[in-house]
Amino acid sequence: MDSPDSSQSGNGRSKLIHVISPFYCVYVLQSIPKPRSFYIGSTPDPIRRLRQHNGELKTGGAFRTKRTGLRPWKVVLIMYNFPSNVSALQFEHSLQHPYQTRHISADNRVSHRKGSTSLHQIIANVKLLITAPFFKTTNLRILICEPEVTDKIWPSSKYNVPSTIHVDIQTCSLEEYFKANPIQDDPSFEVIKNRFLEASHTCSICNTSLEFSPEEVPLFKAKSEVEQYRQQGRLRLVTQCHHSDCDNTFHLTCMARDTETDTSSLIPSQKSCTLCHKPLDWLTTVKIATKLREYILKSK
Repeated sequence: MDSPDSSQSGNGRSKLIHVISPFYCVYVLQSIPKPRSFYIGSTPDPIRRLRQHNGELKTGGAFRTKRTGLRPWKVVLIMYNFPSNVSALQFEHSLQHPYQTRHISADNRVSHRKGSTSLHQIIANVKLLITAPFFKTTNLRILICEPEVTDKIWPSSKYNVPSTIHVDIQTCSLEEYFKANPIQDDPSFEVIKNRFLEASHTCSICNTSLEFSPEEVPLFKAKSEVEQYRQQGRLRLVTQCHHSDCDNTFHLTCMARDTETDTSSLIPSQKSCTLCHKPLDWLTTVKIATKLREYILKSK
């Protein structure tokens, strides 16, 4: 597993509380000089991370990718759009340990021991993981950076893993994808934040007042103080509808538990706004909630 790269701590975010990154992915690297060597990791910035693995940046990278004869590396594919960084780390760990992960049943496993890995096996394990109950409802997306994977390996039935998987799959180079989709915070957040702070609000589901300001939050000096405050029922995750013509506000937990919308999965991929009734992308909704909470803390 990757150690957190410096890009995660150098972007001005509060160190006291978790904020979902604008982008976070699990990636698969393949050694160009030794194509039977692979590396699986996770990062909020895959282009920068690849440069670290290839030694183009002096800091970062991983010990295993620095071994003699393995550089340079190339990105084969990335899995992204996880509902949280934690779920991405769980996916990463499962893909690194497919022979023992609980997310792949013993009957379906194609990897049965440590170190038994090929690109065909990795792709088969990706297919098995994205259809596992825990990850199936997370609305994952896949970027394939090698045409060979798209044309030959992904549709292959070498391990009898179905290829007809309803996941958004795109094929292009890493640079091409991020040139068209630069990593950045949702620009609409500033509008939502100001709209939230400029008025009093009530949760549209539980009817509890959501009126609070940075001045009402204590000055935290340690994560333990944040956790204690949170356990008192304070600093709950509050979010707003992300549609520009709606200012519906609610607790994130209230929306997750709302019986009038889909309750078939632990992590909903989509809910409907209780005011405008338009679909709410769950990942966007959660990102807004963690950013609002971070703003309150950073204001202190």
